[in-house]
Amino acid sequence: MGRDRVARTKEETKEALRVQTGFLAKSCKAYDEGDADEVSRIAASLRILLNSSQANSPSIIKQLGLVSSRFSNTAYQFRERNLLPYTGLVGFRSDNSGVRPLAHCINGIRQHEDRIPFAEWWSQQPVLSDTEQVRYSRMTLVGYVANEDNGTHLDPFLTRAYARLKSGESLGWMIQTTQGAAPMTGIVMATVRQIAHETLATLKRLAPDSFNYSAYAMYAAPPDYSPR
Repeated sequence: MGRDRVARTKEETKEALRVQTGFLAKSCKAYDEGDADEVSRIAASLRILLNSSQANSPSIIKQLGLVSSRFSNTAYQFRERNLLPYTGLVGFRSDNSGVRPLAHCINGIRQHEDRIPFAEWWSQQPVLSDTEQVRYSRMTLVGYVANEDNGTHLDPFLTRAYARLKSGESLGWMIQTTQGAAPMTGIVMATVRQIAHETLATLKRLAPDSFNYSAYAMYAAPPDYSPR
């Protein structure tokens, strides 16, 4: 019974890409409008699109032959000798409500951007480091949120490293509250949001005819786009 399986056609996989880019863009729009809970769904869509955890569980981009492509990289340069925590995909904004972390794509700051091979982009390049100089890749952070924190699964226990990142305890950034100084939270969420932005920008370029352009104006079709 378990072996009685029917292969999905390439057109069906392309349609799945269109559906998932729509889900991802809609969640990004809701997140940008203030619904921080959407980060769980952002991580879930990223996992489906990007992560091939087992031989029999390939990601959508692997099924479409896109893993050899170059992905949009908007991270600030990581410097080996920098002893401070590194937040490569996140900036900070100060307003009447205090200081808060924001993904580069919604921070109003011009983003650095280049393109690097997917394997390096996903699992090798650090995009966050903590006060103990532990480095975290995009794959690790998306996995924490998707696999442990209400994305595709709610684990009764969080990995200690992730719990300390989520609470801000291991990142060293402090804010003033009515109760005094407290660790800044939201840096992991903002990082995952920027990973989604890079992913959508890349898939819009690599698979223009399988991309959902209508979900969020930030990712609308270019003026010269014409479906094949």
